[in-house]
Order: sequence, then structure tokens, then C-alpha cells
Amino acid sequence: MSNEIHLRLPSRLSSPAAATAETTASAASFRASSPGISSTIPLIGTWYVLSSSVEFLRDKKNVSIKYSLKELGQAKEAGGNVVEFANDTVLDSVTSYQLLSGEGSDIVDTTVGTERPTPNSLPGVFTWRGTGFAKFITNRWEVLGYGNLPLESSKPIQEGDEQPMWMVIYADKSMFSPSGLSIHSKGTKSLPAQTMDQIRAALGNLQPKELKDSVRGMVDILQE
Repeated sequence: MSNEIHLRLPSRLSSPAAATAETTASAASFRASSPGISSTIPLIGTWYVLSSSVEFLRDKKNVSIKYSLKELGQAKEAGGNVVEFANDTVLDSVTSYQLLSGEGSDIVDTTVGTERPTPNSLPGVFTWRGTGFAKFITNRWEVLGYGNLPLESSKPIQEGDEQPMWMVIYADKSMFSPSGLSIHSKGTKSLPAQTMDQIRAALGNLQPKELKDSVRGMVDILQE
């Protein structure tokens, strides 16, 4: 079996007949294949944003998103931070970040929200909603692909650590920002250069112009 990274097209940009379309990039030296996106996604835990075209993040560093289970609903816990999501599952999310430079760059800011599977959508599509004064702000996003890293390519896992993983996220356009792409990691604040190259190659194979523009606009996010 060939080693590949798989990314699906964002559902908004694919026709119903092609909603599960995928692009692949060869991975010659190790297996980093993304499972088909299903209702079971190892989303819970802390993810570090390594590269992004999201406008808000371009002047930020140490960006991370922590997902935790708020309401299980009819979902099933499969262990290992894996949840088989149902429509009534609710996650809490806390996004932490700092300014890249200048005054206040030592201050850690946070944005708190909730995440729910988006009704009548493919698995892996979620809707974020803010809290407090931001509770009327929503944003739709989805997982385009994810996979485990082989242990030898990252730091050894200690007891209680998370399995090193990568994930590609597409954030849909909203009233406040255009759409964007991001590469995330879990269990490690960096990915092997080869993995990043393979992910970028798979992103580069996505055909819609909106995605090609996003790929060209991606910048590395500093993780200290």
C-alpha cells in the first residue's frame, strides 16, 4: 500500500457528487495517511497552529486551540481523546495567542467559544460560536485531513502525553474575515520538514482558486 497524505475538498467548494473528493501527495519514507473523515475524530486536546492563511493569525505567535468535551449528548467516548460525535455533542474551545512582536507581545490573550457538529453536513464540519458579548458571532470550519506521526519522527511520548498528530483545517468565510487554511499539530509544537512538505504538496493540488489563493497566503506561525 502506498504512503499518502489525503485531503478532501471543503464541502462548500465541492459539488454534492464530489463532496468526498480527495487530493493526495506521495509520502515515500513513512506512512502519514489521513483516515477518511468520519464522525470519530481525535479532536480533543491541545492543537498548535503551525502555518495559516487566516488573516487574524498572521501577526500572532504561540497560537494554540484546546478542545474539551462540554456535553457528550448522544456521542460515544472511544478513549484516547477520541469521540464519536453526534449532532448534540458540544465542545469547549479556548484559543490562546500572543502578538508576534512589539508592545504587549508578552501577554497571552484567549478567545473562548463552543463547537458543535454542523447539522446536515459531512462529518468533520463544525460551527464555532463565541461566548459572552461574542455569542452572536459564529464561524463554520472543517477538517480536511489528519493523521498520526510515527514516534521516531517526534519527541518520545511520556505518560500522559498526546499522540503526535497533524491536521489541516479550512475556516469558511464569515462576515468578519475571508476563508483560510491552517496546519495544526497535537502532541508536538513542530512537524518534521518532510511532513510539512507533503501537507503543502497536498494543499497545492487543491484546484479551486479560493484554496490556491489561501495556500499562497499561508505564513508560518512561531511556536516557542
